Amino acid sequence: MVEENTVTPFKWKDSLGAKLLEKVFSYYVIVAVTVTVAHMASEFYREKDGIQHELINIEETLKSSLQYAVWSLDLEQIDRIVNGITLLHSVACVKVENEQGRIIAISGAATGINESHSKQKSLRDAVTEIYKHSFTLYDTSGNKQLNIGKVTLYSSSNVVIARVKVNFLFIVVNAIIKTIALWLLVIWFTRKIFSAPLSRLLSAITLLDLDHGCNDRIDLQLTDKGELKALENAFNKMATRLCTSHNQLLDFSVGLENKVEERTAALQSASQSAEQANRAKSDFL
Repeated sequence: MVEENTVTPFKWKDSLGAKLLEKVFSYYVIVAVTVTVAHMASEFYREKDGIQHELINIEETLKSSLQYAVWSLDLEQIDRIVNGITLLHSVACVKVENEQGRIIAISGAATGINESHSKQKSLRDAVTEIYKHSFTLYDTSGNKQLNIGKVTLYSSSNVVIARVKVNFLFIVVNAIIKTIALWLLVIWFTRKIFSAPLSRLLSAITLLDLDHGCNDRIDLQLTDKGELKALENAFNKMATRLCTSHNQLLDFSVGLENKVEERTAALQSASQSAEQANRAKSDFL
């Protein structure tokens, strides 16, 4: 029974290219996630520092107005300033206290809380993490020894997240797009540069016919001089040597058969001559 030379097909998931892709992308995803998280954390803390500077700028801009309003006990003016501050996106709550620590104005996330302990608890319940900046108010004469009150500006991690969520979304989408694009490119190049030449080599090895293939050379259609090109050249040299050895073996086999036939014919001729001599001897006797 003659077995036909056939190439056994295999699935892409079982190929070396797929296994290489799986290993490479396993590490790539870990690195990409780590870098993305680090980038997002960097954006978060950069925006947090920016909000801290904005709170300081608010102090520098409105401190004199608040000092005058508190010194003159103009509660209406204090409320207008405080409400105006809370309209800024970087501020979650504003609290103004007099020199005894009693709240005289509050606006924002903790409005309506009178006790400082309860206010602090309610404010922490309203936001995830609190950032604050406090500054002291002095009398309008400029005497820093006379404390007339204190202002506390509150911000929160929610404010930071609200500012950076668009950047976060862009970072995540960018990472996903790059990962998918790189995955598709690697698959395409792996199949073109790696899997396709190996499949042609496997087909050539399976279909190699030593009786008729001495002049056939495999062409993996490679342009560079890499490992696969060296494998192609090595295979062609091996196939040539195998074909040459096969032909030499065939020639030797044919020559041996001819010699056996010649020896057999000579032996038969000698046997016939001996039989004729025996018959002649018998006739003579």
